Amino acid sequence: MTEKQQTGTWGTVSLIVTLIITKMLISAPSLFAKQSASAGWIEILISGLFELFVLTILLRLFTAFDNMDIIDISEQGFGTVGKVLVGILSVTIFVISSAAVFRTFCELIRNTVIRGIGYDDISFFILAAVMTGAFLGMRTLVSSAGLALPFVVIAIVLVLLINLPRYSVTNILPVYGPGVKTLLSNALLKNASFFELGTIIFFFPYLKDKKAIKKISFTALAISIILSSIITLCYQLAVPYESASTFALPLYQMTRMIKAGTFFQRIEPLNVFIWSAAMFTYISTTVRMAAHIFRKTFSLSRTRPLVFVFSYIVYLTALIPGSETNVERIYDFLMTYSYIAYPLFPLCLLLLSVCISKKQKRG
Repeated sequence: MTEKQQTGTWGTVSLIVTLIITKMLISAPSLFAKQSASAGWIEILISGLFELFVLTILLRLFTAFDNMDIIDISEQGFGTVGKVLVGILSVTIFVISSAAVFRTFCELIRNTVIRGIGYDDISFFILAAVMTGAFLGMRTLVSSAGLALPFVVIAIVLVLLINLPRYSVTNILPVYGPGVKTLLSNALLKNASFFELGTIIFFFPYLKDKKAIKKISFTALAISIILSSIITLCYQLAVPYESASTFALPLYQMTRMIKAGTFFQRIEPLNVFIWSAAMFTYISTTVRMAAHIFRKTFSLSRTRPLVFVFSYIVYLTALIPGSETNVERIYDFLMTYSYIAYPLFPLCLLLLSVCISKKQKRG
């Protein structure tokens, strides 16, 4: 991103929605079924409504800082040291999340679609595609997300509708799963489904005005809540929660359950398209954001050369887990506690920055 670029409304909304629902395609519905049993779909709905409340507070706090992202605000409130610390922390978060999805994507492709090929061969081609997307820049990624998201949604809806005969209401009973208290605790303290919405706090200087910021934020979050809740609900309607909690790739499992003639039994390529469109967008965007934040933190002149560096760092980080089991555990941990990175950390930082700004004005 450069200072002269502005991202479009629909493209930015599509990008954020794609980042969020990527987790729904990997293992999020299974994790919710493990945590809240038959009420997993209610857990994500409660978490989404709470996220709307927190987003309202965050946007209200951001109005005190005109056209500033979180890096600018940290520099204004805490000086160069604060800027560097926040920048390094933000880069680390993007690198870890990108590496987790990168490794998960490679393992899923290797174990389901392209069997018999080594991890190194698959990861090389994915790395090349990610590097290309990140190098082209945020405007290209935003435009691509705006084009791809409608097709991804149509494909998801198609798979969910074809499975309609398999849905059973008894699979989501009892409605409140382990109980209201546990359900609320899981939804508020163990659910980071909308962590990727935090990307918006780095987009503020590139959006047109405050109305556009609010429109993009609330639209993206509302669409994400609806899609995530529907995917999780349909998955739990089709699969009893005892089994649902043990499966990864919920949408892939639902495509394998389709028994509607020869044509629809070969719907797996459609599922691969969904994975590829969502996960390539996710990894390319997070790599580009890491490079952009690093450039801005240390006042460097160009972002593109850093893309190659951070692509390689993400690749090496993805190699750290020794087995697929460890990958799943790390990903579930990120899915559970990433809310500390967003919205908890930006919320605390903004509150402190507002207090410091008021004291400076009084002085």
